[in-house]
Amino acid sequence: TDEYKAKLEALTAVEKELANVTREMQGEMGSQATMWDRASSKLNGLKVAVVGFLSSIILDKAVNDFATLDDKFADVMKTTGQTREKVVAMNEEFKKIDTRTTTTGLNDIAEEAGRIGIAKDEVLDFVKAMDIANVALGDSFSGGASEIANTLGKLKFLFKETQEMGVEKAYLSIASAINELGANGVASEVNIANFTTRIGSMPAALKPSIADTLALG
Repeated sequence: TDEYKAKLEALTAVEKELANVTREMQGEMGSQATMWDRASSKLNGLKVAVVGFLSSIILDKAVNDFATLDDKFADVMKTTGQTREKVVAMNEEFKKIDTRTTTTGLNDIAEEAGRIGIAKDEVLDFVKAMDIANVALGDSFSGGASEIANTLGKLKFLFKETQEMGVEKAYLSIASAINELGANGVASEVNIANFTTRIGSMPAALKPSIADTLALG
């Protein structure tokens, strides 16, 4: 019928228009996809460049840190007389210490231990004791753990009460006494330690005990 023909023509026209709109949409989507592909490619390229740049910085720092630590190992070997294997093994023990002191700082203490004559097998105990002493006295000694190790390290050998005492016990006792006296008296911890060192250098017959000397300081 004429009515059917009219409906069919209208339906055909709608289908053609729908096909045109679909092709346009697909073209737009394809264009958008191409744009995103290009952007993604550029972003990926930028990411690779940034990662490469950061990796080179990290690698350079790692190489420099390794070289610095290797030099520090050599210094510790020189003063303590330990082999490289022993120093490396000792540094593995350093990793077990609960401390904020850097690995380099701990090796500085070990280096000082060799300078003042701490026995090879007592260096690790000395480092542990001085690291604890640094927590208590670090604010008073401008040179930090290394200065504390150098200053307090000599005291053990100057007084008979501490000469035969174990390294860790001796130094923790000395550091604790200096910390207590500095907190409750007018003299600074540095002055007490320096005074005790000077008195301790006197002949045995003339000097008092380390406890009395610290108190006098």
